Amino acid sequence: GNAEYRRFIPTKWDSSGNALDDFGLPSPDTACPHCHERLPAGFGEFQQHIFSIVGAPSAGKSYYLAILLKSLKRHLFHKFEISFMDQDPEYNIELNDIINKLFSARSASEGRIQKTQMKGSNYKQVVRGGQEVDLPKPYMFNISRTNVENTDSCLVFYDNAGEHFLPTHSRADDFHILHVAKASALFFLYDPLVNIDIKHDLIKVESDQLKLETVPDQQASILSQMNVKVSRALGKPTAKKLESPLAVVVGKCDIWHSLVPEWDKITDPTDKGQSLNLDIIDSNSDIIRKFLNEYAPEIVSSVERISRVVRYFPISAFGHKPKMQSVSLEDGITHE
Repeated sequence: GNAEYRRFIPTKWDSSGNALDDFGLPSPDTACPHCHERLPAGFGEFQQHIFSIVGAPSAGKSYYLAILLKSLKRHLFHKFEISFMDQDPEYNIELNDIINKLFSARSASEGRIQKTQMKGSNYKQVVRGGQEVDLPKPYMFNISRTNVENTDSCLVFYDNAGEHFLPTHSRADDFHILHVAKASALFFLYDPLVNIDIKHDLIKVESDQLKLETVPDQQASILSQMNVKVSRALGKPTAKKLESPLAVVVGKCDIWHSLVPEWDKITDPTDKGQSLNLDIIDSNSDIIRKFLNEYAPEIVSSVERISRVVRYFPISAFGHKPKMQSVSLEDGITHE
């Protein structure tokens, strides 16, 4: 459109290597040959690793991603002397706005994040293969050791609307989830509170979140559909496992941890200085796997059929049980 920069194939360059447009002006930005979207600054300079987060609608993916990235910026340097910063701030505008909204909120209503929609600010409409498609915006970060040169890598995070992985929204092209097939690592955010058996055994636990209306548990179907979509994109048999590691992130552990007999054996894998103890990660994973295998064996069997390397992690995005709060919106209706 008229508001967009014109894309062109350069034929002339200046002494610094920047392409020159028809007016002889330098044009340092480059565009993707597939979708013509502007590529981020520094694209191609570093090795890129895509981290794709998959989960059911309303599982809490956006909250988890925002708090995770805020924590990474702080703790990677504090514990490992690793720098974690925006590679191209323009790409991360929406995510940084969410982070600022969460951590500057004075009340629950001010910090509330809108559910990720299948179309919206998290997506960019582009023309690919002669058709208009909505692609999720990547969040791009540069990671490197602060005192060691040439250790830079680029981490790319994607957050899709959960509906994209439901069988009812399957399409032949599925451009919007191609990043999952190309990911260096997959994160499946499991919501245990939609599991009927878990919710039943938590009947004595005081939590406003357990009072919410139960939604259908479609998480096993989402995993199966993800395997089909990834296999189709990669041209591999569905029975062949991925080499990419898959992290099963079991959310809201502040509510369900009492159901894990060995919960007190879970320890911090970074508590012994500037190193990551893989043995502790494996031990923690085994404990959570036993818990999940008791209540949702279909999830365990699905993820371990998809990837050769699977680990299980308990997480609590906020660190405490959420409480219900009445909020008066502009329409005058009170919501909870």
